[in-house]
Parts: sequence; C-alpha cells; structure tokens
Amino acid sequence: RVHLVLDCTVDDDFCSRLPTADESRKQLRTILEAQGPGQETTQLRCEGFLLQVLNSDDWPSEWADAEDPFSLAIAVQAEGARRGHDFAVEDVLALHKSAKRRWIEGRLVGMPVAKAVRASITSTTADTVRLRGWTPMLAEVDGCELTVELCRTGEGALLEPFFEDSVATALRRPAVALLRQRVAEPVLAQALVRQPGLPLGGLVFHLSRCGSTLVSQVLASSARHRVLSEPAPLDAVLNAGPPPLGCGTRGAWVRSMVGALSQPARASEERSFIKLDSWHALQIDFVCMLFPEAPWVFLMRDPVEVIVSQLRHAGAQMVPGMVVRTFPPGMTLADAVQMPREVYFARVLGALCEAVLQHWDRDPGRGLLVDYSTLRDDLDARCLPHLGVDWCDGEREAAAAVRLRNAKRPEMPYESDVVAKQAEAGDAVREAARRWVMPAYQALRERAGLPPAQTA
Repeated sequence: RVHLVLDCTVDDDFCSRLPTADESRKQLRTILEAQGPGQETTQLRCEGFLLQVLNSDDWPSEWADAEDPFSLAIAVQAEGARRGHDFAVEDVLALHKSAKRRWIEGRLVGMPVAKAVRASITSTTADTVRLRGWTPMLAEVDGCELTVELCRTGEGALLEPFFEDSVATALRRPAVALLRQRVAEPVLAQALVRQPGLPLGGLVFHLSRCGSTLVSQVLASSARHRVLSEPAPLDAVLNAGPPPLGCGTRGAWVRSMVGALSQPARASEERSFIKLDSWHALQIDFVCMLFPEAPWVFLMRDPVEVIVSQLRHAGAQMVPGMVVRTFPPGMTLADAVQMPREVYFARVLGALCEAVLQHWDRDPGRGLLVDYSTLRDDLDARCLPHLGVDWCDGEREAAAAVRLRNAKRPEMPYESDVVAKQAEAGDAVREAARRWVMPAYQALRERAGLPPAQTA
C-alpha cells in the first residue's frame, strides 16, 4: 500500500471554499451510485450459487488452492455450470473485486460503500452463520443498523503486528476474498449464543507510540492466545453514532463484535486479548462497563517523545476530522486545523490521559498503569501477571525472542529511541506537552507509584 499524507498550512479563505464533510460524502455517493450495478442478474445467480456452497461448507479443493482470481473464477464457473447455475467467469471476477474494494473503502473514515459493490453472501438466519475460522473484516453502520462482513481465515493465527495486516494477508488468497459472509447484528448475536467466543483475557489501552504493540506481540507469541491488535471493525462500532443510537444499542454491538472477533481459530487458543486504538481511551468508562471482569492495562509515555513520534508520522487520531471522537471538549474542526500541529497533538494526548485519570480515580477496578520508561521490566513483573498470563514450556523463550525485535517491524532489531526523540524535541513541542499533557500524565505516574517525570 502507498499512503499519501499532505501536510500544509491553509488560510481562512481556502477553508471557506472547502466543501463540508456532509457535502463531500453526498457528492461521492452520487458518483458511486451513478456507476450502476452492472451484470446484476447474472451476478445474483453467481452469488446464489456461492451461498449454497457456503451453507453446505462444500468447497472444491481447487478453489482454496487457486493462486490468482482468474484461475479461481474459471473453477467456480465450471463447478456452477456442472450444478446447473448459469453465470460467467466475469461475474465471479466482479464479486471477487468487490470484496477488495469494500475492504479498502470501509477503512476510510466516512467513506460510503457504493451500492454497486454491496454484493456478498448474506446469512439471514443464525443457523446459517459460520463463526469458527471466520474473522470480521468490515463493520458497516447505517443509521441504527449494523452489518458485519466476515472473511474465512481458517486456522491461521493473527500474528501480524496489526489486525489489518492479518486481514490483508488473508485477502491475498482469492477464495477468501470471494467467499465471505455478510450478517446483520441481530442474527450475529443469535449465532453467538450457540458459538460464543473465547473468554476475554484482557484489554490494552494506550497513549500511542508507547510500547502497546510490544505487549500485543508478546501475548501473541503464545498459541494459547488470540490477540486482536486495533481491529478496525471494533473501532467502527465503538465510534458508531450519533443519536438516536443509544449506549444500549452500541453496547450490544460492541459485545457482538468482540464475540465474533474472539472466535477460536486454533484448538490451542484459550483466551482473547484486545489492544484497542489509542483514542478508545476516551471511552474507557464505557468499555470497562461492558467487560467488568476483564483486567485492563493503560500504557503511557513521556508526551514529548510521543509528540515527536507523531510529528514524524501522524496517526489517524492526530489528523483533525479523521476520528471525530478525539476532539478535546469544546474544540471544533476549524479550531483544530488552524492550531500548530504540536499543540493539537498535545491536546489530544492530554484528553486521553485525563479520561484514564478520571476513570482510575472513580474506580480503578481491574486496571494497571504502566509507563514506557519501565515497561521492559514491568512486562514480566507486573503487566503479564496482571493479565493472568502464566507461561508454559517454551513460551517464555518465544516471548523473549519477540523483545529482541522491533514490535511494528519484526524484521528489524529493537533499538531504543528515547535519546533521539528527546534530542529532536524543540521548545514548541516541550511547551505544548508541558501545558496540555503533563498535569494529567504526572498524575497518572503518581497513581502508578512512579516518581515525577523529568522535564527540560
């Protein structure tokens, strides 16, 4: 994938000529729907055949072995013809392409999914939903309705640093992209009664760029754990809204999504762990209310170092408007885009720290606060025991090997970047951190039993 990020300064006149988000989405929807369904009748026949195959779980072996979409399409069309279904190779290719397009569009915040590419295999009853060996790849919210799209990952473990990388790897197999389920949330909830997911072993909240990926990768080194690292479908339901969608509905959606994500892929898996996106710390009250029995950890770091990292490569939460729920109270999009980047970043980080601090002071419950400066010692001494992890034979060695690698880029060795980031931080970064983040961050350190952080 190639990501293009434009970082520029704009004036008030330019901003006044930009379309609003709603206008942009309406224009985009008009363009997409104008493309038309194309080959709708024969594609529906093809989809009907694939639904039969899916419900019977009778996949010809050559489908799974197909290395490219065209080979798969030829095999599917031939099998369909043999069973009396009339559709063309092009129909199979169109359905395969729609899965990739849906996944790409679904990862873009606010991107409407075109009706022309909504085709997928829909399970209408709980009895026809298959969960074991399937993983949610998309969550589509339309008003007060949620539809979840799942792809077949089989017995493959989610070992990549991030959930989206694991889904991308699975979708490279043509049969996985073609045969996918589309399930309404009420049907999914019913199916979960018969097929409940693994027990939730713990939740990892974090400030960003503070070692959370190391924690998730260490957890994933055990075959007994299913680790979900920032799953986008969960983010979609956590950020669902606005009213009239209430907390009750959103809570039911979150539970259903966690249940679907926590389906065991391997017989060895005993528990699931979820590393949330950093901005989900703003919803720590809500999430902990939904899962009161799950222990949780909040990872934090000197905000100066976090801001420097975000200035190098900003996450979605640091791009104004990409994740609306990250706006500090009282801030508008116009405010965010006109302030210096380091100030906006600091205000977001401050809001995250403040949310966790308030939650901790009300009811720490099963929480643990861990700072990056002590993480490598605390990981074994405090963090993993808090999450109930007790290594079996060979697991400790596997976890130790993870520590030697860069968590986000496992092909590279680990190197501390603390000194480099402190040296890179200028006066503006330090002042923004001091004003907007340090009060809450220092309070969290005190709650964690740590001395105050040194400030330049």
